[in-house]
Amino acid sequence: MKRYKVRADDYGLARLVQCYANFLGGTLSIGVGSIDTLDCDNGDNGLYIIRDWVIIERQLIEPENEHIDPEYEEEVFRAMCSVNDKVFGYDCENRLTQGV
Repeated sequence: MKRYKVRADDYGLARLVQCYANFLGGTLSIGVGSIDTLDCDNGDNGLYIIRDWVIIERQLIEPENEHIDPEYEEEVFRAMCSVNDKVFGYDCENRLTQGV
């Protein structure tokens, strides 16, 4: 997410949410707030605990909904990049091969 200038402050959180919203498209809403004000047990999404922009833990997830497959993760990452690179004016394939 560094390529989209996701920083470790309130603006970084806003940019991260923007990237997810761009990927989802449509008219879906995304809840953002402090953990004590959010509905964290809301279905099969689970709760992601993030520290220093790394997912360190997941909670409230049913085992059958857990996807730990590097190929699947890469596919999702490429799909997300494809959408967001168009929004931000990047070339997804070149940036992926450069490790950016």
